[in-house]
Amino acid sequence: MAQNVVIANPIINSPFAESSRHFFFDEEGITDRIVESRRRSEYFVPIARPKKKSKDKQLTFDDWTADRIEENKTVNFIRQRVAAWREGNYAEITSCTRRLLEHWKSPDRFRRLFFCQIEALETLIYIVEAAHKYGDQVIMNDLRRIAAARLQDGDRLGQDGGDGDDHRLAHAQQAGQRARQPVFRHVLGGHARNHHSRSVAGAVAQRSAKLL
Repeated sequence: MAQNVVIANPIINSPFAESSRHFFFDEEGITDRIVESRRRSEYFVPIARPKKKSKDKQLTFDDWTADRIEENKTVNFIRQRVAAWREGNYAEITSCTRRLLEHWKSPDRFRRLFFCQIEALETLIYIVEAAHKYGDQVIMNDLRRIAAARLQDGDRLGQDGGDGDDHRLAHAQQAGQRARQPVFRHVLGGHARNHHSRSVAGAVAQRSAKLL
């Protein structure tokens, strides 16, 4: 069973800067030990106990004896590349995109954006406008694979869904629909690229002008 840890002050980072500290996880779960670094992107894979002979075949939470931590390698690689690109002052982007970044990051904004919001925008810009210029084609290849898999899963479940699968089916259909939207079609290679007229800034500006 996981240990019960009470953390008096769980907020140890500013929302306006990249996280520089995190609470350590051990084999029993979260601890109150602070590690002086940003947490890697990871996920937990439950490991079940060997099945016992029982009339009730359904697993309960007590059946999960440990968690195997798996790294999100694609996410961590993108984070690393975007951070290096940020430190290099956002090279290889359009002037319009640069002005938008300056606006989003301005400390004088009425509503400052959180770091996670800025990083999400930076990641989108890097992938669309700069990654191929730095030889990071592996990122596009991974995203194409993920987008294609979501499209196939949505189509397959849309055809095979049965009684009791309404929620799962609706989610799959939404995934398939999203995979057909412009951003996914760009990842899948459905659009020609013109970085002067089809920059991230142009697309984002049209959708977010009212929010900014």
